[in-house]
Amino acid sequence: MDWQQVYGGPCEALAVDTAVAGRLSVSTSGKVSISTDSGATWQDAGSPPLGRISALGFAGERLLVGTRGGGFFLTPLSVAGSETIKAGPLKNGLLPVLEEAETTLPTGKNRWSRPWTSKGTLESIPATEGLGIIIKSIGGSAAGSSGWIFDTTGMEFELRGNWRVEGPEGTIAKLALRSLGEGNAQIGWNPLAEIKAGGEEKDINIVCSLAPEALRGEIILLFEGDGSVNLRNMSFGRANSIFGTPLPTTAQSPQ
Repeated sequence: MDWQQVYGGPCEALAVDTAVAGRLSVSTSGKVSISTDSGATWQDAGSPPLGRISALGFAGERLLVGTRGGGFFLTPLSVAGSETIKAGPLKNGLLPVLEEAETTLPTGKNRWSRPWTSKGTLESIPATEGLGIIIKSIGGSAAGSSGWIFDTTGMEFELRGNWRVEGPEGTIAKLALRSLGEGNAQIGWNPLAEIKAGGEEKDINIVCSLAPEALRGEIILLFEGDGSVNLRNMSFGRANSIFGTPLPTTAQSPQ
C-alpha cells in the first residue's frame, strides 16, 4: 500500500467535501486551512473566535467548525455561503449546539489532603508549577493517596496536566475521580489513568464525569513504591461536547 502526504503540518481535524472534488480542510493549533486541489496547495482560512477545534465539516458553500469551549461556528466559502441562516423547527436527534456558558469548571486553591497511607511513610508538598502535588516515599516503599476537592460542575469536564513517576521498577501512580454526596460520603469512584516509573513525563488529557447526584468531586492521586510522583500544571477545560440535545431556550437548527 502506497501513501502520499497531502499536508505537512500537524493535523488535528480533517474534512473532505464530497460535493466539490478536491476540496479539503484541516485544522492545526486553532487555525484552519483549505485546499481546492486535493492538497497540492493550501490557503489560510483563519480561526474561529474561541475554543480548540475538534471537528470540521462542509455544508454546501459553508465550512462548519466545532470547538471545545467556544461552541459551534461557520464561515462562508463563497457569496452563496454568506446568505443568512434561518432557524427552523427542531427535530429528533443530535444537533450541533452551543455549550452552555453557565457550566462551571473545577476551581480552588492548591490545597491537597494530608496523605492517607496504607503502608510506610509518605510526604507531600504542593507542586511548584501550577495546581498539583508531589508525593514521595520516606525510608523505603510506601503506599497511599492525597485528594483535591472541588464543587460539582454539572457536566463533563476535561482534566489536563503533566505527571511523572521516579523510582525503581514497580513504582506506580494512579489518578481517580471520586464523587461525594452529603457529609462527603463517597457515592462514586472512577479510575482515570496510571503511570509507571521508568518513562518520560506524560501529558494528562482525560474527560471526567461525576455521579449525577454528587455535591462535590475529588481528584485522587494514588502512589505506591519507593520514589515519587510529580503531578503539575493541572487545569480544567470543557469536555469535547460538540453535539447534544438543544435546550428550548438556546436551540437553533440551521437550514
